[in-house]
Amino acid sequence: MKRIVAVGGGELRGQGEINERIVSLVERNAFAEGKNKPYAVFLPQASHESKPYTNSFFKAFSKLKCKADVVLYKNGEMNRDRIAEKLSKADIIYIGGGDYKYMIDEFSSMGIGELVKAAYERGAVIAGNSAGAMYLFAESLSDYMLERGESDEYCRVNGISLVDKNIVCHADEIKRKEAAEKVFNGEDTVYVLANEAIVFEDGERVGSVTASQV
Repeated sequence: MKRIVAVGGGELRGQGEINERIVSLVERNAFAEGKNKPYAVFLPQASHESKPYTNSFFKAFSKLKCKADVVLYKNGEMNRDRIAEKLSKADIIYIGGGDYKYMIDEFSSMGIGELVKAAYERGAVIAGNSAGAMYLFAESLSDYMLERGESDEYCRVNGISLVDKNIVCHADEIKRKEAAEKVFNGEDTVYVLANEAIVFEDGERVGSVTASQV
């Protein structure tokens, strides 16, 4: 079974219910393979490999009895072979949020697309928050050009189509949702609120969970 968890935005450290759901999807498989703990790997490239964000991931997933790990690249910490080794063993790959354009440029250099697709095909759970979720779908609406002062509008961006639908994260933001409804008019589009996660199995929605942010 192939599974995606798309998180619409929000702080990872306050999303306990979502993180628990992610881990629950893999625990049984991990134990069946003889592992003491599920192996969860974080990709923080969209945040420019933010240390506080990475620390939040380690704290949240270690608390859930996972072996937490991270892929670092921008300062030459890991080469592509080391990255491939980590992702090939992961039970969970969590792609963090942040700058979509920077993330996809880094991922292209790192060869992440094919590695994530391979992990997905073998049954690893792929979770993404905001920009990370956008990466997993066919197309999405990004604010990166707005943030950089390069445009007055949201822009349509491509993902790797693990789920063959469009996605709009932060759909609780009125301007973003209105823009998406115009851009994706009539297309198969998933709207996800901040602090909400939607679970997909084999490309189809099967459930959702909302974080209380406590």
